[in-house]
This record gives sequence, C-alpha cells and structure tokens, in this order.
Amino acid sequence: NLAGGIYMSKYGNIRLNDNWFSSNAGNTIIDFVGDSTNLIMTGNLIYGVSTRNTIEIAGQQATITGNHIYGGLSNIVLLATAVSTTITGNVIRNSTGWGIDLNLAPDQTTITGNTFLSNASGNIRVGSATNTIISGNLPDGAITIKEGSNARMGVSTLSSGVKVVSNTSVTANSRIFLSVESIGTVTVPTMVAVTARTPGTSFTITSANVVDTSVISWFIMEPA
Repeated sequence: NLAGGIYMSKYGNIRLNDNWFSSNAGNTIIDFVGDSTNLIMTGNLIYGVSTRNTIEIAGQQATITGNHIYGGLSNIVLLATAVSTTITGNVIRNSTGWGIDLNLAPDQTTITGNTFLSNASGNIRVGSATNTIISGNLPDGAITIKEGSNARMGVSTLSSGVKVVSNTSVTANSRIFLSVESIGTVTVPTMVAVTARTPGTSFTITSANVVDTSVISWFIMEPA
C-alpha cells in the first residue's frame, strides 16, 4: 500500500507486481524516466488523482499488463523518449483526460486487449506517435489521431479533380483510405482514388470527375 509515487531513474530490470497504489499526495504514481530500461508492471491496483497523470513512461522497454488503473488526469502518458512500450490486458478508466496519451511522440508502442471505461477526453490519443500498433481493445469512446503537417490523417480539397498531398510519412506500402468529406462542384459524390505516390514525399488523389472540387478526408496506415 503505497500512498504517493515511485520515481525510477537510472534503473534497469524493474518489477512492480501485485501492489495497491494511491496518490494521496497528488503525485504521479509511477514515473519511469528516460534513463531507465526494462520495467514490467503486472497485477497492480493504481488510483490516481484528477490533477496529475497516473503513470508517465519516458524510459525504454516498459511492459504494463493486467493492471487496474483509475482516475488520473491521463492514466498512462508516454513521453517522447519512450521506446518499445507494451500496454496490454489492463482496465483503464475514469481519467479526467485520456486513457492513454501518445501525443508527445513515443516510438514503437503496442496497445492490445485493454478495456477502457469513462475516460473524459477519450481512450487513446495517438497524436504524433510513430510505429504504433493498436488492436483488440474494448473502447467505449474515441481514438483520436493528430492532424497537421506530415500527419497520418487529414483533409484536402481537390482542384480540377486532383490533389497532390505533400506528406513525408507516406511509404510504398502505406494503406491510404479516402472519404468524401463534403461535395464541391459535382452534384453527387464521385469516386476518388490514390493514383500515384512518392514515398517520403507525397501521394495523389484523383476524382473520376475532372471538375471535382470536393473536400476529401484521408487516413494513412501501415501493414503490420
């Protein structure tokens, strides 16, 4: 029964199993900083507070599995230095922010088989994260993906039925999904397709109608 938090710096091969944590002092419960490696958390019951993140991961090779995590500002936050994080089989609920927040651009994150309940902002914010796998979770709300320059999701407006979308994240194997967001000069939605791509540079959206000025939403994913 630990009231407060655990701060791990310059440690490796850490095991936190079968504990009960509460943050009476209003601290981050688990703080795994960037100079630490190989954390395994299993079977813990963790109560956060609404003004602080419950778990912050900045180190490498963290595995968070089979825990019940409640009530933080965001329950699990991965920082930019976090690499090779696995989050699986947890119950993640009742945060005042995000269930899991990847907005600070961690790398190589796997989120599978978790149950999300009543997280106020949403369950997973992917944001600027790279090399992320999300599958088999049971959400009751949204997964959000950051838009903007070179992001994985966005909207583009056709001009004369064509739009070249500059995006450095596109690869030769990218799966690019398109949807008509709003109709332009055409009277009914017209078929659109990805007709060209240059990996690391851009992809081209083309409409079947050469006067089409519709707004097209797109979403880029990579095969596992």
